[in-house]
Amino acid sequence: MDKYITISLSNGLFNAGVLGLYKLLKFCDYGDYQIEEQDIKINKEFFLKDNLAELYLDILFDYFEMESSFYNFVNTDYDQVDDKKIRDINIFKQKGLIDLINTVCDIYNYKEFPKLRDEYNELINIAEKKDKIKEIQQYLKQNKEIYRYLVIGDITRSILRLYFGTFAYFDANKGYSIKKENFEDSLNNFLFNKLRTLIKDFEKFNQFNEKYMVCFECRNSYSGSLKKEFIELKFINDFVTDPDKKQSVFWNNNSDAFVCPLCTFIYLLMPLGFIPVAKGTYSKDRLFVNSNDSIESLIKINQSVSSKKELFLENNKLIVLNTIVAQKIMAKQREIDNIEIILRESHEKRTFYSFNIIGKDILEVIQKSQENLQSLVYKRVRLKSDSKKKNAKDEWIYVFNEVLNNILSYRNQWNFLNLLFRLDAEPDINVGAYTLNNVYQIQLNQNSIKEGRDSMKEMKKSTLSARYSGMELQEFFGEEAENKLRGYIYKLVNALSVGDKELFLDTVVRMYCGINKEVPNTFINLFADDENFKEIGYAYLLGLKAKLKDKNDQKEEKKL
Repeated sequence: MDKYITISLSNGLFNAGVLGLYKLLKFCDYGDYQIEEQDIKINKEFFLKDNLAELYLDILFDYFEMESSFYNFVNTDYDQVDDKKIRDINIFKQKGLIDLINTVCDIYNYKEFPKLRDEYNELINIAEKKDKIKEIQQYLKQNKEIYRYLVIGDITRSILRLYFGTFAYFDANKGYSIKKENFEDSLNNFLFNKLRTLIKDFEKFNQFNEKYMVCFECRNSYSGSLKKEFIELKFINDFVTDPDKKQSVFWNNNSDAFVCPLCTFIYLLMPLGFIPVAKGTYSKDRLFVNSNDSIESLIKINQSVSSKKELFLENNKLIVLNTIVAQKIMAKQREIDNIEIILRESHEKRTFYSFNIIGKDILEVIQKSQENLQSLVYKRVRLKSDSKKKNAKDEWIYVFNEVLNNILSYRNQWNFLNLLFRLDAEPDINVGAYTLNNVYQIQLNQNSIKEGRDSMKEMKKSTLSARYSGMELQEFFGEEAENKLRGYIYKLVNALSVGDKELFLDTVVRMYCGINKEVPNTFINLFADDENFKEIGYAYLLGLKAKLKDKNDQKEEKKL
């Protein structure tokens, strides 16, 4: 008889729960478990603990406390805030929080706190209100039990409701309210008593017979006598169609979306697997990076991402993507597989999942371009403002965002690179050869992976030759190069933007004939195909600009 229960990686949301399970095991310092590739094996004794409900509440408190309104209240110095904020403290004004306080204090028989709140609300004088606030803060600090339950109730309403509907002591159908039930007893009745029933006779229940139940998640067959212990999956938001609303999707109008207590337990831990994401000044958006390679890989990737002090998904996707690639390299994977980034988004009263598959080819481009991308993270380029408009403000292009969005959207960088060259031709705007070169190199990497060729081998001679030709021409003009080559560069940029090989070559020939120099042989390859034309053409432009703004480029590099 095996004394271990095995839980295996599955879909993205379940895997977030597996990560949450790992965090729970570490939190309670339970050591009798083993991680083997895609499986985690845990001693059955863990699931038979009488205090699992309390342990679940403890980790919710520990993991989410600082996001609670009550934590914010207790840790705010109200002597340093303006009078309006003294009058508008949300735990005393917001209906949901008022109801929470009344319910929790009634369940656990703490009559003093609602009384203190009511006394605060009756006061008008600001100084007296501040004194009462300090009294209430001290009360919550001394009465840690009621503070704990208030925090748990608050994070259930504000955070867990992003993932779950009605379950245990929580009722999403009544405005995200807390039921008037002891939290631990309610959790035991909802799940943990059922979980213990399953685990005690696991071998007996986990077998096929004529009357059996199949778990929607793990697909294990259990004895039909366990049917009453199964839980309908609709307690998870946006996961399955609610059978009460639309039964036609289920076979013979009967819902089969039931999960065993063990899988339910994993799903209840799902919120612990998600990472808070800053989006604007305040957001409840949360992120999970899913990888089915192994549990170790899953842990490391998400730990690395969550270790960042601030994670702005919109502005620093490189944090996520480079972390993924770096972990793959460290793990010495034979190849990089697709990665799923799951975002639980919150927009006012609407919440939903967005699933972004980062394909293997995209990850290869990012892996190959890590240094180039990293160099562009903080680079921005000013656009000229419309001076005719009053109070016109400069607009800025964030180079990294544009480049990464092009990669993720399977777009090339040529149009963006052309824009950067045009801007750099302006006398009062400095893009810099360093930035231009990084964007160009990323495009070469995209071509290399897309076409299955190694551009550093096949195109190295042509592009290097073109770049050296540009540098030689730039050195020929010496100190006057910037002024004499600006118009020439602009014409070449125009030719590249419309893919006009004849115009490009005609412009080059005219320049070299005008200075009585031989046209470089590298331009013979211009007519091979459009990509060769752009690769050679932009390499030549980079050579022309290699030292034109050398001092400015050095300043830019120091900033990065």
